[in-house]
Amino acid sequence: MSPARRTQAERSAETRRRVLDAAVDCLVDRGYARTTVEEVARRAGVSLGAERHHFPSKIALLTAACRHLLDGLAADYREPFAALPSGPGRASAALRIWWQSFQDPRSYAALEMYFASRTDVALREAFTPIADAHNASFQRGTALLFPEAAASNPRFEVSWRTILDVLQGMAIGRVLFGEQAVSAAQLRFLEELAEGACVVDRKAPGPAG
Repeated sequence: MSPARRTQAERSAETRRRVLDAAVDCLVDRGYARTTVEEVARRAGVSLGAERHHFPSKIALLTAACRHLLDGLAADYREPFAALPSGPGRASAALRIWWQSFQDPRSYAALEMYFASRTDVALREAFTPIADAHNASFQRGTALLFPEAAASNPRFEVSWRTILDVLQGMAIGRVLFGEQAVSAAQLRFLEELAEGACVVDRKAPGPAG
């Protein structure tokens, strides 16, 4: 029995995925400035016309690629978060998962977009909503992992926001200066901050019923 032929919508979705994957790879390998629509089309194995059908400009292509890679990172780490142990050490384990995500090569592609958007107004306008949505997703994710602490501990949100910012800075330092830029003592300190943020305040009023 011959396999069923794919629909036009399925072929179009596959082309789009290949282009986005190629764009992410190009950002990782070549950086934002040296990533071109021609190189992405070559890596994806599609014509320039097919690429432009989905993404009419470099900014449209690379902002879509950034959303694609962030969605992929979130999907990859869903299972490790679901397997986190309960009780003491849960926050430290969560932080280590986040830190691993910042060392994923796809995160380097996102960093390229952050750096480039500093001086490119059009890119910044397109990329900022994606970055903001990712940060908001981070906050929602930690609140779902630690619902009691999120509801009762006034330091929960600011602590995890600080942790996110520090992890981003550490990831940049690691890219620029190598593994020695991040010490075990720094990670232990962040784990302590995470554990403190996830202490449940039993005296705090519960949610209104």
